[in-house]
Amino acid sequence: MNPLQAWQHWQENCESPDNYINFGFYSLVAAACERRVWLTTSRGPVYPNLYTVLVGPAGVGKGQVIKPVIEILREFKKPDTDTSIEGLNDDVQGIAKLFNLNPKGMRVPVGPESATLAALLNIMPSLTRPMTFNSKPSCYTAIFLGLEELTTLVNGEDVVKDFLLAAYDCGHFRRELKCSRPVTIINMCLNFLAGTTPDTFREVMGTRCLTDGFTSRTWFIYADKKRKFCLEKSLTDSMLLARGEVVRFIQKIVDLSGALELDPEAFSYIKSWYETV
Repeated sequence: MNPLQAWQHWQENCESPDNYINFGFYSLVAAACERRVWLTTSRGPVYPNLYTVLVGPAGVGKGQVIKPVIEILREFKKPDTDTSIEGLNDDVQGIAKLFNLNPKGMRVPVGPESATLAALLNIMPSLTRPMTFNSKPSCYTAIFLGLEELTTLVNGEDVVKDFLLAAYDCGHFRRELKCSRPVTIINMCLNFLAGTTPDTFREVMGTRCLTDGFTSRTWFIYADKKRKFCLEKSLTDSMLLARGEVVRFIQKIVDLSGALELDPEAFSYIKSWYETV
């Protein structure tokens, strides 16, 4: 059983469409890669971050895919980090630490499920982390967002789209704020898996979405109905084992860093896809 098959087996009771489930796994892998791995090309490094939006009517199962992606990423804790959350009492702090709810304490930081640009600009500068490649020091700032409603972040405003374009290219972002010091995010990397309905997206983005730079960088995965109705929600032993396989696979990715090389079969496939799509 390969990692994708293990993910699919773990999600056997999930009612969501197959294409949602598959792209949930791809988003999980991309999030685990952060900005630590890349492909070297003649035009510079290419990072594997993904913008993925699950599109469909309400009740199709978008959230059923987004939640387990977040669940797996929160498995990986960053050691020796103060994960206290401001404003919580001691009893609740313990629960928050148990479930690894503070992005600063995560190996792969996961942002709030209802994120605005202001919230991202507030938290991302504190997530910059060091890395070394070929004995040269560097750093990166990565975050994953699992948004049950895309338009909490993507609201049609130009400043949001400017941020999303810079984040997709894994560059720097600097913004002057009226009421506080400027915000600078170094070597940022944003992955998100979000949901929306066609009507909501159309209402927020309007006709501009057809030619917008954000939409040209985003995978929109559409389905109009669940693949099945499942009342059996308990996990079998084999499904729990499959979940463990997924966790171990993502652990390997979390520990990776540096330039990757495509094997000949992968190179041939990507070349063919790039030239024909």
